[in-house]
Amino acid sequence: MHQARAVIWFLTGIFIGCCNDIFVRFLIHIPVFEISCFRFLFSSLCLIPFINKDKFLASNYKKVHFIRGFLFLFAVTFWEIGIKSTQLSTATLIGFSGPFSFMILSILILKERADIYQIFATTISFLSVLGIIEFKSFSFDSSFLILLVSSLFFSLTDILNKKYSALEDYFTAIIYYNMFAFLISIPFILHNFIMPSSLDLFYMFCLGIESNIYSFALLKAFSICDATFIAPFRYFEFVFAIILGYAFFYEIPTYRSLIVMLIIVTVNLIVLIHENTKRKIY
Repeated sequence: MHQARAVIWFLTGIFIGCCNDIFVRFLIHIPVFEISCFRFLFSSLCLIPFINKDKFLASNYKKVHFIRGFLFLFAVTFWEIGIKSTQLSTATLIGFSGPFSFMILSILILKERADIYQIFATTISFLSVLGIIEFKSFSFDSSFLILLVSSLFFSLTDILNKKYSALEDYFTAIIYYNMFAFLISIPFILHNFIMPSSLDLFYMFCLGIESNIYSFALLKAFSICDATFIAPFRYFEFVFAIILGYAFFYEIPTYRSLIVMLIIVTVNLIVLIHENTKRKIY
């Protein structure tokens, strides 16, 4: 029963994440840094009632939160740039390149060891993701490159989250890096500010709320079940992206994207079966 609850929380989280991409598309006429600025503002304001004031004021990791806020701002903003001109399903696939950079950074920064099967799966998945990129039209302002850079910034943020998450209250950490991301974004919106309409503000408010729900749902899922059990369900994000992309923008995924997704699921299932077999032996 607890496994079913964990799956429901997890699927809710990744579905909310896909819905955020829809709202970004609705805000295509608003500069991306402005979207991020309001997103982090609303996200921070909504978390205020839940924080422990004593722990918040006594935080010993304000510099870490500042760095995390900086990385998170550019991760989200680059993702918003890429998602405006890329199919939702394709962008989701490119997001699956994140585990590769996270694995490399974990080895280099956290000094962790990776199983040979994990190295194989993440490397094949990453190379498969590169297979959907049209290199003939690839440039440094390409949405594909921007989404890859976004995934790298998300991985750097996850490394900091993993290193410091056990040292501080969860809500304290979240509101700090949301607040710093909001403050850092302000200079980027001053020269190109567009006055948002009431509907634009509503969409950005939804972005802020849903970002918090996304984080909470995933945290709740991982607190109920092991990450190894939950992880394979992440690939439902691709299904959600296809459904929402077609429902709102009549997007149909390319055959290349479907083949890449099949490769990613296959190699990761092999690793999952291997890990389950290894546990039974030991």
